[in-house]
Amino acid sequence: MPAFEFALPPGAKNIKIKTGTQEIAVEPTYYRHSKDGAIPIVALFGGDEFVGEVLEGQWKKNIWQDGMGKLRIHNGKLELEVGSDSDGTTRYGRIYSKNKVLFVNGVEITVQMSVPVSSSSQLFNNVFILGDDEFGAGSNNIKLAVWVDSGGVKFLIIRRVNGTWITEYSSDYTTDTEAEFKIRLSDGTVYVYTKEGSATSFTLRWSGDNWLPSLLWPQYYPDSKSTTKHILTSDFVRVSYPDFSIKYDLDDSDYQNGNRGEVVVWDTMGSSDEDDWVRVYDPSHKFVGDLVLENGLVRFWFKEDQYLRLYLWDGSSWKYIGYLNHYDGSTNDSSPSEVTLTSVSLESVSVSFKLNSLSHSFTLRRGKPYGEFEITFPQGITDGWFRIVNTGTRTDFGYAPESKIMDRVLGIRGDTDDTPADNFALQFDRDENVLVFFGMNKQDNMVNNIASELGCKGFSFASVKAVFGAIPFSKVGNLFKEAEA
Repeated sequence: MPAFEFALPPGAKNIKIKTGTQEIAVEPTYYRHSKDGAIPIVALFGGDEFVGEVLEGQWKKNIWQDGMGKLRIHNGKLELEVGSDSDGTTRYGRIYSKNKVLFVNGVEITVQMSVPVSSSSQLFNNVFILGDDEFGAGSNNIKLAVWVDSGGVKFLIIRRVNGTWITEYSSDYTTDTEAEFKIRLSDGTVYVYTKEGSATSFTLRWSGDNWLPSLLWPQYYPDSKSTTKHILTSDFVRVSYPDFSIKYDLDDSDYQNGNRGEVVVWDTMGSSDEDDWVRVYDPSHKFVGDLVLENGLVRFWFKEDQYLRLYLWDGSSWKYIGYLNHYDGSTNDSSPSEVTLTSVSLESVSVSFKLNSLSHSFTLRRGKPYGEFEITFPQGITDGWFRIVNTGTRTDFGYAPESKIMDRVLGIRGDTDDTPADNFALQFDRDENVLVFFGMNKQDNMVNNIASELGCKGFSFASVKAVFGAIPFSKVGNLFKEAEA
């Protein structure tokens, strides 16, 4: 399997991989079926060590001529058995990767190969090729060769430019049968090293109209003239990628009719870097860091003994909306404790947690721009709160039941009566173009005030089922336009 697989929303197009100032257009490697439509998958070659599964999933036999022997995995190594069916007649084979290598600034490819010392006067070589086509026959390639003949072993690096092979480096004969090559791209320059740490290194440069590819096909291309069978091996091909991001376009119709990916659970592993997070598939998982739930529209971050935070995906990044607060009549609590993942699937996920030492539950469902809570209050509490609080005073305008409004500029609060006609409230952030909303299963007193707080208060019951969520206002505006039409 590739080391990187990126699942994009149905309808994603104009896909690009960006690192620094460099952007490379890519096509989906394949599509995965889902209830929302075909999900584009961008898969990148990762270069795990060779094991049986990697051979089957990563490499494909393209040509393997008569007499060349076998291709197999043995003792954790890729073995290529080479030989000719007629002494003195060249035979060759070729296998290549099913996945291309993304050749962006900062990428590093390391190849290790080994050959036996031969007393035969017939030469053979073990070749790793990076080419601009899957067969290595294109006009531009890099060939890394371990060459064996009666003189011993030597290492070659050969470049093919516009159909012509140019030898860039040829070592002296040696008895060293282990070869390691490293290729690195940096600021448009390709560096190739014969062995990591050795003094021998050189630079391959392409500029102007010359070739500098964006995607490469890794290949093995051994040949032999001898009927004597020789075993060539490769320990690994490893590809290390720099930090990069995936960019794509998505029409509003795709957002409205079907963006909306599966529910995902993350263990942050104690890191704020999302590349370090681990996806969780099992409710019995023991969390090392925080618990994060998202569905491509909203994200809820349960930070143990800190805030329970709500984020909104605005099309390019996760935008922080605010944190949830619970007041039981005497104590404010915004720090969830005893957070436990109770169930998880691609369709929904549920979590239990405590605020103010009271047990609550939370559910996030596929395709819903909100989370569902069941909040408990001590019996008889009539001045409790459950609300979302912004860290600043960004919200300018809001709606609360009974046609009341909140306007920060005019200093108007939007609190309602104990039994309003409606069971929802809205706030609109003019600067951020975000609509934040709250709703519950009962018609009870709501708060929607100038301190950027949205929720309910003054409970006349012991528990409430509430929803909190957020939507980019541009999406809501389009829906309004459709309704008017």
